Amino acid sequence: MLPSVSLIVLTFNARPHIERCLTAVAAQTAPPRELIVVDNASTDGTAELVAARFPSARLIVSPTNTGYGGGNNLGAAQARGDILVFLNPDAIPDPDWLEQLVTAMGRYGRRFATSKITLARDRERLNSGGNLIHFLGLSFCRGLEADRSRYNRSELVSGASGAAFAIARDLFEHLGGFDASLFLYHDDVDLSLRALLAGEPCLYVPEAVVAHDYRLTLPPIKWGWIEAHRYAVLLKTFSLRTLLVLLPALLAMDLVTFTYLAARGPQFVRAKLASYGWLVRHAATIRARRRHAQAVRALSDRQILSALADQIPYEQLAPHWLATLAHALLDPPFRLYRQLSLAIIRW
Repeated sequence: MLPSVSLIVLTFNARPHIERCLTAVAAQTAPPRELIVVDNASTDGTAELVAARFPSARLIVSPTNTGYGGGNNLGAAQARGDILVFLNPDAIPDPDWLEQLVTAMGRYGRRFATSKITLARDRERLNSGGNLIHFLGLSFCRGLEADRSRYNRSELVSGASGAAFAIARDLFEHLGGFDASLFLYHDDVDLSLRALLAGEPCLYVPEAVVAHDYRLTLPPIKWGWIEAHRYAVLLKTFSLRTLLVLLPALLAMDLVTFTYLAARGPQFVRAKLASYGWLVRHAATIRARRRHAQAVRALSDRQILSALADQIPYEQLAPHWLATLAHALLDPPFRLYRQLSLAIIRW
């Protein structure tokens, strides 16, 4: 018998997608105990459509847009299930998705699991076979645009995709939920690393399939958020002495990032510079969240560092020729630096 599941769908101006998503949820072979839709102050009639077409869903309408983390926290706070499942409104699950995801958690004794996510525009290609988290805080979709058969076995991965994942409610509460100060982007990375720190790595379940309307776009504002949030995540995860060991590599990565963004235009450089201001303004919040993350620590810094990636899929960011050059020039020194760091970090 499956544990009770609360499925949470967060919406913001999602009217073009939400009906397909919730129709697919209603068709699940193992329906959730409850379906909670949190609307983040949509202005396109999303909440009204949900209320009219899906009256069995519990609709929570937020008066303001609280971001991904804040909105999902609203839903989680009212959930009654033992398992919380988070699904994006532009994601269309296969009929047995939920059953496969939750069953695998029980089979492998895991409390945190992510789905195989294909591209809605081409379901034979991947959006994400779990997320890849780099030891310097960057994160990427594992296997983006690869054939969907590439990642076809259950395994532990460094991160969950926020588009479709499950977590035991007691673990979610133990971690303190999402960090609502991360308005958009890197929120799934943050939760994944805090779960890993607490000794709960993420299980990738290839049988649990969701099609996601996804295209990788990186406008300046997104770069600014990602850069700010990746540093916030690192500050919460690692001890200060580990951060000192990693500092030269972090500075080198900043140089690489500045060079890449400068080639894209001054607005991208301004966004990167603005990320430092965000860190200063949120310093008190980061310190408080760091104290909570460290209080639930079960793994050492060395174990965390060992679980993270040392290679970046540059092909997701640049043309093939430039990605090939970046792999040749940048992969060896960053890989070597992580190995040297592991030789130093024994705590």
